[in-house]
Amino acid sequence: MGIMQIHPLAGRRMRAYLLDATGYLGVAAAMVPAGLVLSRNAPPSPGAVLRTRTTFPMSAVLPMRTVLPMRAVLPMRTALRTRAVLPMRAVFPVRAVLLMSAVPPIVATIWAARAEAGADHATWGKRRMGLMVATERGPALEFPRALARNAIKIAIPWQVGHLVAIGAVAGGFDRSDPLTLTAGILIYPIIGAFAVMSAFGSGRGPHDRLTATHVIAR
Repeated sequence: MGIMQIHPLAGRRMRAYLLDATGYLGVAAAMVPAGLVLSRNAPPSPGAVLRTRTTFPMSAVLPMRTVLPMRAVLPMRTALRTRAVLPMRAVFPVRAVLLMSAVPPIVATIWAARAEAGADHATWGKRRMGLMVATERGPALEFPRALARNAIKIAIPWQVGHLVAIGAVAGGFDRSDPLTLTAGILIYPIIGAFAVMSAFGSGRGPHDRLTATHVIAR
Protein backbone atom coordinates (compact mmCIF):
# COMPACT_ATOMS: atom_id res chain seq x y z
CA MET A 1 0.00 0.00 0.00
CA GLY A 2 2.85 2.41 0.85
CA ILE A 3 4.27 2.40 -2.65
CA MET A 4 0.91 3.53 -4.09
CA GLN A 5 0.63 6.56 -1.82
CA ILE A 6 1.26 9.89 -3.51
CA HIS A 7 4.37 11.57 -2.19
CA PRO A 8 3.64 14.75 -0.16
CA LEU A 9 5.89 16.84 -2.41
CA ALA A 10 4.67 15.38 -5.71
CA GLY A 11 2.42 18.32 -6.57
CA ARG A 12 5.03 20.94 -5.73
CA ARG A 13 7.68 19.06 -7.67
CA MET A 14 5.44 18.90 -10.73
CA ARG A 15 4.72 22.63 -10.58
CA ALA A 16 8.43 23.33 -10.11
CA TYR A 17 9.28 21.26 -13.16
CA LEU A 18 6.66 23.05 -15.27
CA LEU A 19 8.14 26.41 -14.24
CA ASP A 20 11.62 25.22 -15.14
CA ALA A 21 10.34 23.82 -18.43
CA THR A 22 9.28 27.29 -19.56
CA GLY A 23 12.91 28.33 -19.42
CA TYR A 24 14.06 25.18 -21.21
CA LEU A 25 11.52 25.77 -23.98
CA GLY A 26 12.85 29.30 -24.29
CA VAL A 27 16.28 27.82 -25.02
CA ALA A 28 14.73 25.57 -27.67
CA ALA A 29 12.87 28.50 -29.24
CA ALA A 30 16.07 30.53 -29.39
CA MET A 31 17.68 27.75 -31.42
CA VAL A 32 15.03 27.80 -34.17
CA PRO A 33 16.70 30.47 -36.36
CA ALA A 34 20.06 28.74 -36.12
CA GLY A 35 18.42 25.42 -36.91
CA LEU A 36 16.80 26.83 -40.04
CA VAL A 37 20.10 28.24 -41.26
CA LEU A 38 21.93 25.00 -40.54
CA SER A 39 19.30 22.86 -42.21
CA ARG A 40 19.53 24.90 -45.40
CA ASN A 41 23.32 24.75 -45.58
CA ALA A 42 23.94 21.30 -44.10
CA PRO A 43 25.65 18.59 -46.16
CA PRO A 44 23.42 15.78 -47.40
CA SER A 45 22.45 13.06 -44.96
CA PRO A 46 22.75 9.62 -46.59
CA GLY A 47 20.29 6.80 -46.36
CA ALA A 48 16.81 8.24 -46.10
CA VAL A 49 14.60 8.57 -49.15
CA LEU A 50 11.37 10.33 -49.96
CA ARG A 51 9.11 8.57 -52.42
CA THR A 52 6.90 10.64 -54.70
CA ARG A 53 4.51 9.61 -57.44
CA THR A 54 4.69 11.13 -60.92
CA THR A 55 1.43 10.69 -62.85
CA PHE A 56 0.68 11.70 -66.42
CA PRO A 57 -2.75 13.40 -66.61
CA MET A 58 -5.49 11.72 -68.64
CA SER A 59 -5.59 14.83 -70.83
CA ALA A 60 -2.19 13.85 -72.17
CA VAL A 61 -3.35 10.31 -72.91
CA LEU A 62 -6.88 10.82 -74.29
CA PRO A 63 -5.70 12.23 -77.64
CA MET A 64 -4.10 8.86 -78.32
CA ARG A 65 -7.62 7.43 -78.63
CA THR A 66 -7.72 8.79 -82.17
CA VAL A 67 -5.31 6.05 -83.22
CA LEU A 68 -5.77 3.47 -80.44
CA PRO A 69 -8.88 2.04 -78.78
CA MET A 70 -9.51 3.14 -75.18
CA ARG A 71 -8.97 -0.39 -73.89
CA ALA A 72 -5.37 -0.08 -75.11
CA VAL A 73 -4.86 3.46 -73.79
CA LEU A 74 -5.97 2.90 -70.19
CA PRO A 75 -3.33 0.25 -69.43
CA MET A 76 -0.73 2.61 -70.86
CA ARG A 77 -1.82 5.36 -68.47
CA THR A 78 -1.33 2.96 -65.60
CA ALA A 79 2.09 2.00 -66.89
CA LEU A 80 3.11 5.66 -67.12
CA ARG A 81 2.71 6.00 -63.35
CA THR A 82 6.21 5.77 -61.96
CA ARG A 83 7.79 6.09 -58.55
CA ALA A 84 10.64 8.56 -58.42
CA VAL A 85 13.02 8.04 -55.53
CA LEU A 86 14.37 11.38 -54.35
CA PRO A 87 17.03 11.69 -51.65
CA MET A 88 15.44 12.76 -48.35
CA ARG A 89 18.72 14.59 -47.68
CA ALA A 90 17.67 17.12 -50.33
CA VAL A 91 14.56 17.89 -48.28
CA PHE A 92 15.40 17.03 -44.66
CA PRO A 93 19.06 16.96 -43.47
CA VAL A 94 18.62 14.36 -40.74
CA ARG A 95 22.11 14.48 -39.25
CA ALA A 96 22.15 18.26 -39.05
CA VAL A 97 18.74 18.37 -37.38
CA LEU A 98 19.72 15.65 -34.89
CA LEU A 99 22.88 17.53 -33.95
CA MET A 100 21.02 20.80 -33.56
CA SER A 101 18.27 19.13 -31.53
CA ALA A 102 20.82 18.04 -28.91
CA VAL A 103 21.80 21.62 -28.06
CA PRO A 104 18.73 22.64 -25.99
CA PRO A 105 18.82 19.49 -23.79
CA ILE A 106 22.55 19.98 -23.16
CA VAL A 107 22.10 23.67 -22.31
CA ALA A 108 19.14 22.91 -20.04
CA THR A 109 21.07 20.13 -18.29
CA ILE A 110 24.06 22.35 -17.54
CA TRP A 111 21.79 25.22 -16.50
CA ALA A 112 19.88 23.05 -14.02
CA ALA A 113 23.06 21.40 -12.72
CA ARG A 114 24.71 24.74 -11.97
CA ALA A 115 21.59 25.89 -10.12
CA GLU A 116 21.31 22.72 -8.03
CA ALA A 117 25.02 22.77 -7.20
CA GLY A 118 24.81 26.45 -6.24
CA ALA A 119 24.08 28.08 -2.92
CA ASP A 120 20.33 27.42 -3.10
CA HIS A 121 20.69 23.82 -4.37
CA ALA A 122 17.59 24.40 -6.46
CA THR A 123 16.49 25.45 -9.90
CA TRP A 124 14.31 28.53 -10.31
CA GLY A 125 11.15 26.42 -10.25
CA LYS A 126 12.20 24.56 -7.10
CA ARG A 127 13.02 27.83 -5.35
CA ARG A 128 9.57 29.16 -6.19
CA MET A 129 8.01 26.00 -4.75
CA GLY A 130 10.18 25.97 -1.63
CA LEU A 131 12.17 22.88 -2.62
CA MET A 132 15.83 21.94 -2.85
CA VAL A 133 17.97 18.98 -3.85
CA ALA A 134 19.98 17.17 -1.20
CA THR A 135 22.26 14.16 -1.02
CA GLU A 136 22.17 11.36 1.50
CA ARG A 137 24.83 13.25 3.47
CA GLY A 138 23.01 16.57 3.44
CA PRO A 139 22.47 19.53 1.10
CA ALA A 140 26.06 19.69 -0.19
CA LEU A 141 25.35 18.72 -3.80
CA GLU A 142 28.49 19.01 -5.93
CA PHE A 143 28.37 19.94 -9.62
CA PRO A 144 29.41 16.54 -11.11
CA ARG A 145 26.58 14.78 -9.28
CA ALA A 146 24.13 17.55 -10.17
CA LEU A 147 25.22 17.25 -13.81
CA ALA A 148 24.67 13.48 -13.80
CA ARG A 149 21.29 13.92 -12.10
CA ASN A 150 20.04 16.37 -14.70
CA ALA A 151 21.52 14.47 -17.63
CA ILE A 152 19.36 11.51 -16.60
CA LYS A 153 16.34 13.70 -15.88
CA ILE A 154 16.50 16.19 -18.77
CA ALA A 155 18.99 15.37 -21.51
CA ILE A 156 18.28 11.67 -22.05
CA PRO A 157 14.44 11.75 -22.11
CA TRP A 158 14.37 14.95 -24.14
CA GLN A 159 16.79 13.67 -26.77
CA VAL A 160 15.06 10.29 -27.01
CA GLY A 161 11.89 12.24 -27.79
CA HIS A 162 13.79 14.15 -30.46
CA LEU A 163 14.97 10.89 -32.01
CA VAL A 164 11.37 9.70 -32.25
CA ALA A 165 10.04 12.95 -33.74
CA ILE A 166 12.89 13.50 -36.20
CA GLY A 167 12.98 9.85 -37.18
CA ALA A 168 9.24 9.90 -37.86
CA VAL A 169 9.52 12.98 -40.09
CA ALA A 170 12.44 11.39 -41.96
CA GLY A 171 10.46 8.21 -42.59
CA GLY A 172 12.30 6.14 -40.01
CA PHE A 173 9.23 4.12 -39.03
CA ASP A 174 8.36 3.39 -42.66
CA ARG A 175 11.92 2.22 -43.32
CA SER A 176 12.15 0.31 -40.01
CA ASP A 177 15.16 2.39 -39.02
CA PRO A 178 16.67 0.70 -35.91
CA LEU A 179 17.42 3.97 -34.10
CA THR A 180 13.92 5.36 -34.66
CA LEU A 181 12.23 2.11 -33.67
CA THR A 182 14.36 1.73 -30.52
CA ALA A 183 13.67 5.31 -29.45
CA GLY A 184 9.96 4.82 -30.12
CA ILE A 185 9.90 1.72 -27.92
CA LEU A 186 11.83 3.37 -25.08
CA ILE A 187 10.19 6.78 -24.87
CA TYR A 188 6.94 5.75 -23.16
CA PRO A 189 8.54 3.49 -20.50
CA ILE A 190 11.00 6.30 -19.75
CA ILE A 191 8.21 8.83 -19.28
CA GLY A 192 6.18 6.36 -17.24
CA ALA A 193 9.09 5.48 -14.96
CA PHE A 194 9.84 9.12 -14.19
CA ALA A 195 6.18 9.98 -13.60
CA VAL A 196 5.33 7.02 -11.37
CA MET A 197 8.56 6.88 -9.36
CA SER A 198 8.59 10.65 -8.76
CA ALA A 199 4.93 10.81 -7.71
CA PHE A 200 4.54 7.70 -5.55
CA GLY A 201 6.34 6.00 -2.70
CA SER A 202 9.61 7.70 -1.77
CA GLY A 203 9.19 10.22 -4.60
CA ARG A 204 12.66 9.45 -5.92
CA GLY A 205 12.74 9.11 -9.69
CA PRO A 206 15.44 7.29 -11.67
CA HIS A 207 17.63 10.42 -11.62
CA ASP A 208 17.47 10.58 -7.80
CA ARG A 209 18.06 6.88 -7.27
CA LEU A 210 21.01 6.68 -9.67
CA THR A 211 22.75 9.71 -8.15
CA ALA A 212 21.80 9.17 -4.48
CA THR A 213 19.86 12.44 -4.25
CA HIS A 214 16.37 13.46 -3.23
CA VAL A 215 14.19 16.57 -3.23
CA ILE A 216 13.22 18.02 0.12
CA ALA A 217 11.29 21.03 1.39
CA ARG A 218 13.29 24.01 2.60
